[in-house]
Amino acid sequence: MSTVVARNHGKPDVVARGSVAIDLRTRTTGAVGRLFLSGLPSDVAQSTDRLHLPLTDSPESDWLDDFEKKLAAMATLRRNWDSYGAESPSARAMHDAMTFLENLHDEGSNPTRIAPSAIGGVGITIKRAGCSRRGYVEFRNDGGIYCLLSDGVSVPIVEPVRLGMGEFKRVIEKIEDYLNGQTVSPQTAPKSSATATA
Repeated sequence: MSTVVARNHGKPDVVARGSVAIDLRTRTTGAVGRLFLSGLPSDVAQSTDRLHLPLTDSPESDWLDDFEKKLAAMATLRRNWDSYGAESPSARAMHDAMTFLENLHDEGSNPTRIAPSAIGGVGITIKRAGCSRRGYVEFRNDGGIYCLLSDGVSVPIVEPVRLGMGEFKRVIEKIEDYLNGQTVSPQTAPKSSATATA
């Protein structure tokens, strides 16, 4: 394992063993590898110019590697990446999204899409081939997390997700139940809704 830090001019320097750093001012990385965002404090971006992420060289043959790479690539996005003024995903949103991906993997659920959110953050879609139902979880830059369940016809179910022990597992189970055709209802009324851009 090695650690690389991206500087403003893209010249990497070795700084420590076992992590990679993303310069939050230039949104660049100095290493390519499997990035694990779990274990980072969610407010890390508020206190530093660089986000240090653990780096490992162990290969995996399932979907998690691809989704981790897509998530890591979002760190290089700049403000207005969509030409409509969207904020780039924050370190907090990326950390929460990575934790959710790891929970999906542990539960045997496969996401179909991960993408930056137009309102600032990261969105993860879970859908099955041939099924109009989908689950969408959005990790916002402000720390808000929302789950949307939609079949494209009915009024979508949107609920806030609170970080806590077992909460991601509960959300994954709810999405799986919904995708399996079960009727689900919102846990609580959300103050705002997730976007349906998945």
